[in-house]
Amino acid sequence: MTALNLAVTLALAGKSTVLVDADFRHPSVHHAFDIDNWVGLSSVLLGSHQWPNALRAIDSRVFEPTARRSIEKRDRNDSDPLRHNLACISSGPFLPVAQEVAALKRMEALIDELRAVANYVVISVGSRPLASAADIAHMTDMTLLVVPLRQTRIGDIRKALQALKGRGSRNLEAIVTGAR
Repeated sequence: MTALNLAVTLALAGKSTVLVDADFRHPSVHHAFDIDNWVGLSSVLLGSHQWPNALRAIDSRVFEPTARRSIEKRDRNDSDPLRHNLACISSGPFLPVAQEVAALKRMEALIDELRAVANYVVISVGSRPLASAADIAHMTDMTLLVVPLRQTRIGDIRKALQALKGRGSRNLEAIVTGAR
């Protein structure tokens, strides 16, 4: 959820932002934004769809109760900053482990294409992705390691940092969550 909150914040600040759900084991972005997951990142990486077909516009109505969304009519030309600045690519159908390596080779090209159309590309890899976060992190400008307080052992944090640094992560930062 940290990636989702970061993407929403950037969009509300007026920056065009694309959120990519690369967590194939526990995808959540499509649930949070109430969008379909039939076509998504896995579809793009496996070559069955182009990324514009997987891109979904997001607007502020996703944060309203479902009943209110269906009743309330909104002008398509309103000034909703999310509608104008936030889009998302859900994880898509399950990505088999056997196809993961080939898909990762296409990921860097996809990131470059998304950078050309957005100010920010935020990639959520989840806590235990099939593809290691380190495999994707070296393709990005910044890596944000989210560490849940009281749920993460120091040894696990050290291993994660070593893996990220070993794969060439740039601008490695951390956020500690769950503090009281």
